Amino acid sequence: MGIVKILVKSRLKQTPIYPLLNRLRLRAETKRRAEADSAVIAEWEHCGRLVPPPDALKQRTVRQYGERFSLKSFVETGTFLGDMVDAVRGGFKTIYSIELDSALFEKAKTRFSTNKNIALFRGDSGDLLPQILRDLREPSLFWLDAHYSCGFTARGDLDTPILAELASILQHDIPGHVILVDDARCFNGEHDYPTIERLREFVLGRRPELAMKVEDDIIRIHPFITQGYWGPAA
Repeated sequence: MGIVKILVKSRLKQTPIYPLLNRLRLRAETKRRAEADSAVIAEWEHCGRLVPPPDALKQRTVRQYGERFSLKSFVETGTFLGDMVDAVRGGFKTIYSIELDSALFEKAKTRFSTNKNIALFRGDSGDLLPQILRDLREPSLFWLDAHYSCGFTARGDLDTPILAELASILQHDIPGHVILVDDARCFNGEHDYPTIERLREFVLGRRPELAMKVEDDIIRIHPFITQGYWGPAA
């Protein structure tokens, strides 16, 4: 039966309806994941919204911002195990992800080997992000999570390349990008992290029309559209 299923799937991929069936499958998968995530997030909220939040909350946040700003491209720094890419791949047309550690990169390549819309890069995101930006033709969502965290993660020249990453995105000539930065609690002025206030000055000094706030351990930077965000002076 295993061989028969493989042959049927191979034949199906060659038919004109396969892209539609694949989109429907991803949509159903996203719905099931959202239902499971809701239970995890509800438990986290019940326990007092402790920091850091669960991955389910981070993944839901990325999907919500993608939908809210109608973004079709997703760019991640710090692939790690590939869980963020897997969680949001149904909501974006094109996905780029950068990983510094060679072993983690190879594992991600294997995990997403059949996904033609997912492009993986190995190297320092501070160096590689400009290359990806040159390929972008529309506003995109950026999830910045590249940092050294001991264990089996790799370290570049710095513990975090966040300022180099932001500088590249903020000077890009396409407006409308949305930037989400993980681990806001780490922005304390140590281990190559700026303070939140220094980061605010860095961002708004280059792009004063943007809004910025911190919520649930995620720094959120995007076009200024609502109250409650740091942004241009009134």
